[in-house]
Amino acid sequence: MSSSRRIPLPTILLASSSPRRREIMQGVENPVEVLSPNMDEGPRRPGELTAEYVSRLSREKAETSIAQGVVGTILAADTTVVLDDEVMGKPETVDEARQMLKKLRGRVHNVLTGVTVRGANDDALLSGFRSTSVHVREYSESEMEDYLNSGTPMDRAGAYGVQDMPFNPVAKVDGCFLNVVGLPLCTVITLMENADTTIEIDVDCRVPYIDRCNGCEVDCKEAQK
Repeated sequence: MSSSRRIPLPTILLASSSPRRREIMQGVENPVEVLSPNMDEGPRRPGELTAEYVSRLSREKAETSIAQGVVGTILAADTTVVLDDEVMGKPETVDEARQMLKKLRGRVHNVLTGVTVRGANDDALLSGFRSTSVHVREYSESEMEDYLNSGTPMDRAGAYGVQDMPFNPVAKVDGCFLNVVGLPLCTVITLMENADTTIEIDVDCRVPYIDRCNGCEVDCKEAQK
């Protein structure tokens, strides 16, 4: 759709300090403002499925923002890496990051992102999640150590970023690539539509990494009408 619509698009309040999520949201026409909800994410609860865990954390981020007096359209998300039912968040030490990278090397794992939105009319919170299978390549010890020395893994769930070059840790992604980066825009759009809130893709479809998504549900043709 054209960005010349008469009714202004609602501003989306992104309850996340993640630079990757901010980058992905540059691909929408809506104005985006960044919030930093102050909360302790905490571990997964006993018996809690990973999908429930990331959905709950995203919901708690939205609820924290509301409790802090935020009014308007809210988007919150939480991403985690799961290998053999082990949840890997952001490493706290370099050694922890090294152990994560060793476990993931040459294996297939899942990346799950929970997404929660509150619509423009301050409706009830809606939550969902997206899961993507990721095949990690057999990187060498020296490649891994160079990556660790860069400091980059410390800000990544699972101690890696699918987009990180020259390390390039991933051999193949089955599913939503944007989910692995940290925000499945397809899920965001669906939830926003269910919340009766308009979100539009950039008219030139300048969504970061969209060309690396397999069968992406984000309709760039519709955006360019």
